[in-house]
Amino acid sequence: MEKLAVKLSERLYQEKIIADDEREVYQYCIEVTISTVSYWASILICAVLLGKLWESVVYLGAFMVMRFCFGGYHASTHFRCALVSMASYGIFLTFIFLFPINSYGVFAVISWLITAVAGSSPNSTAPPPTKGS
Repeated sequence: MEKLAVKLSERLYQEKIIADDEREVYQYCIEVTISTVSYWASILICAVLLGKLWESVVYLGAFMVMRFCFGGYHASTHFRCALVSMASYGIFLTFIFLFPINSYGVFAVISWLITAVAGSSPNSTAPPPTKGS
């Protein structure tokens, strides 16, 4: 991912689309975009293969809202982030298969959890500070 992001940001610079001092920012944004698209695609592929598309779309929507509003764990690498995210989705699927309920029930439970967490969690969408800062 990082190599592709470096190549793409370098190409943008060579084509004079971005300035030299913007390369790092673009590289980071490209890397995050590739990581995010990969995660969403893997979730949707799993959802289709397991026949749980509707439930997974609800999960992704709730996950996105919770991450945006409340922050979350920031892994040190994209691989670890993907691993933790897929583990979270795996736990969700386990509950869906063990305790089958209708789609509206899934939405209601996730909505209730978001509401419950909203009252007690600070907004921390920024990555944690590094040592020495």
